Amino acid sequence: MMQLPVNLKRFVQGPMAPSGSRFIIAAMIAATALSGCQTMKAIQAQVSGGTYNTFDGKLIETAENRVTKPVEVSPFTTLLDQFNVEQDGQEIGFNVKNRTETERAEALKELSARDLELRELQFNSIQELSGEGAQALTSYVYSIVSRLLEEWPYEKPEISVAIIRSDNYRASMSPNGILRLNTSVLLNADDEDEVAAVVAHELAHALFQHHNADDQQSIEDKSFIVATQFAAGWLGGNSDSPATQNAAKALMVSGFGMYRINNSILYPGWKRHQEDEADLLAVDLLYRAGYDWERMTTVLERLDSEHQRVQAEKIAREQEIEKSKKQLGEYTNLSDVLNVGLSNVGKDLSRMLDGIGDDHAPAAERLLETKLYIQREYLDGDFPPAADTESLQRVVWEGPGFSAIKKSVYGERARILAERGELDEAQELALKSLDGREDTDPVARRILYLARKEQGQDAKALLNLELARKDPQAGIEIFKLLRDEYAEQGQWDNALQTWHDALLKFPEQITAGIYFPERISLLARAGRATETLDSLKQCQDLNISVYISALCEEAARPITSPEKSLEANSKAEATAQEYSTSTDIQSQS
Repeated sequence: MMQLPVNLKRFVQGPMAPSGSRFIIAAMIAATALSGCQTMKAIQAQVSGGTYNTFDGKLIETAENRVTKPVEVSPFTTLLDQFNVEQDGQEIGFNVKNRTETERAEALKELSARDLELRELQFNSIQELSGEGAQALTSYVYSIVSRLLEEWPYEKPEISVAIIRSDNYRASMSPNGILRLNTSVLLNADDEDEVAAVVAHELAHALFQHHNADDQQSIEDKSFIVATQFAAGWLGGNSDSPATQNAAKALMVSGFGMYRINNSILYPGWKRHQEDEADLLAVDLLYRAGYDWERMTTVLERLDSEHQRVQAEKIAREQEIEKSKKQLGEYTNLSDVLNVGLSNVGKDLSRMLDGIGDDHAPAAERLLETKLYIQREYLDGDFPPAADTESLQRVVWEGPGFSAIKKSVYGERARILAERGELDEAQELALKSLDGREDTDPVARRILYLARKEQGQDAKALLNLELARKDPQAGIEIFKLLRDEYAEQGQWDNALQTWHDALLKFPEQITAGIYFPERISLLARAGRATETLDSLKQCQDLNISVYISALCEEAARPITSPEKSLEANSKAEATAQEYSTSTDIQSQS
């Protein structure tokens, strides 16, 4: 449910302003919110039959008029900042003053936008390529960025490049002006012109400053609600008549309703409008920079194929989620759930749900829009130039660039083979992707761990996890695997230390409700009665929830009720065995 500002009534009815002034302020907020609506552009595009029909000539010639200015502190935003509007615990809109002060504080710490971006990448276990080869690839992509930026006739933003190791054909532009380009784009592109098309699209987002439009949208969301609450508060505070009270309630509902309409109907249209603008400006940038401008359609065709593949994966994920939910429902008590690894099942569900949402317009529609624009503006001109295949081949597949990209080439193939259960071949390719015996690459090391486990070489399997743990890009999953491996071998001190280190590295992912049941379980299995009971008391004193307290109690059962625990464990072992045989390599990881 919507949570209204706790100080709204005092602000509206209190001594801050006379009732007439309050009404004027409410009207001012409402008028300002509606007049600045970014989503009107989306409506215009839809009514006119496409974004390319909202302007004459080439987009780049009038693009300056479409650049969105940043949200800055003003009397209007200062007034909005006094309210905290939430829905289901999530804040609607944002506090402009607080954000400005945060940015100033980061600047005083001498943290650049790139520093902050890399911290975010590391937190989300997103791997940026590093080393000499990665620098060659980054420089190559930046040369494309520079070539395209030269053709932008207006003020040029500062852009930097981060090459991300990923098998998804995707790129993105951050509000900090950092272009994230996945290695899959370099590996799948036929020529430099295709890479330039991907870069040009993301660059267009930065040139139009679309992130500012998103901020404007956030201000709109908050304005709709606050404006109607002002008006409702004024009506309700100045008349006791039923009709007026009903009108006040209707205003309160209308604010929420307007937010809903704006956020669920108009805003997606505005996001689509952003994508259309980026596609069309990319064509103009490619043309002016001497690239094959029709490569933009090649990119969109690839994205359309990727979209269809993702849709098929969504269906498969949803079916798997339902299967896992049903499986969880078969367990009759907390002991069974705990012993088959509730945290692992929950992790699987989270991974399946990841990526189900997508706020981009269908690639097929964007492709049609782009083709119509090219037909209108470019088919009567020169033929596209011959694509540059040599530069891409020379940098990506030869020389120093390949030393970095080979991890993606071999690593991705190894991952696919491992998922199929072909661990011997996966192991061979994973070894090829490593730069020597001390390479800590977590993707390759995890595959080698699985292969060694299947071969019964537990010591070598453990060594691969220990190496992976040292890598700065090691995700939480490496720590969980290593913790469980230590526990399986009875190395309880190492298991506990690994779980503690995971808590320190991933504090936002490992909550107390996740940490304590697992810690207590390790202590109880190790037979450490005093530490088990101490941790159990800590868990209960936190008073997180009845459910978490129950999980902590069940985890401590080998110490608190050893006889009952023995009986429960026998039943759980049979359930766990059945569960493990039905789980593939991916879900075990």
